[in-house]
Amino acid sequence: HHQTMIQSLPKTIGLEVRSVVLLDSLRKQRNVIDYSGDMVSQGMADEAVQQAGQLLQQVENWLQANKAELLP
Repeated sequence: HHQTMIQSLPKTIGLEVRSVVLLDSLRKQRNVIDYSGDMVSQGMADEAVQQAGQLLQQVENWLQANKAELLP
């Protein structure tokens, strides 16, 4: 169900499609690693952290503009 949540972001918070593609790619890579037992590369970990930070900022911006009452 994570794929569905990621793919809904353009409709919910207006996330750019290229960001959705990148997030979904990272999700797929993580799933392969979960099942294969391979190690996560430092580059992949860094990219995932960077993308998560950007997504968090976009969600916070969207909330501030559209649903400020939900923010603390």
